[in-house]
Amino acid sequence: MNSQSNANSPAKQLPKRRLSILRHAKAEEGDGDDVARSLNERGVQDALKIGDFIKKKNVLPELVICSTAQRTRQTLAQLQVMVPTILASRAYLASAGEWMTLVKESDDAVQHILLVGHNPGLHQLVATLAARYANDEDAALIADKYPTCTFASLSLPIRHWSELAPHDGTLDVLAVGSRL
Repeated sequence: MNSQSNANSPAKQLPKRRLSILRHAKAEEGDGDDVARSLNERGVQDALKIGDFIKKKNVLPELVICSTAQRTRQTLAQLQVMVPTILASRAYLASAGEWMTLVKESDDAVQHILLVGHNPGLHQLVATLAARYANDEDAALIADKYPTCTFASLSLPIRHWSELAPHDGTLDVLAVGSRL
């Protein structure tokens, strides 16, 4: 009897997918080539903190989709996690809709994807996907802004990435590198 009730337990009905979203860390100001801008010292430190946070909270992705910009690649490197990575030129300054398309095209064998990119697209993506929040403080932050080196992770009740839709997710992990 016990095994039968366990088969129908809520744990078996948990979301099938997780999407994490990381805005690049603080970068140097630049007048020239925006793609070539590097992280400043604060950015390096904040990204290291987010890497530690991701490991501590056990929200390690199976795949990363990262913008080709220097600051996003440096942010990813500072996380110090070894994960298969797709460097996507389409992700540079991508809109929320463009990010959704990239995710929908992803391999269903992957359960957890991390996106590393830029605002305003990533902020809009989190706001578009999140229907529920872990707490009011997280909801207020997302409503207001998405600072550099902000990491959000959403659980999604979908079986296939192609099913990704607005207001499907629960934002259950949120951290800002400069606040850790």
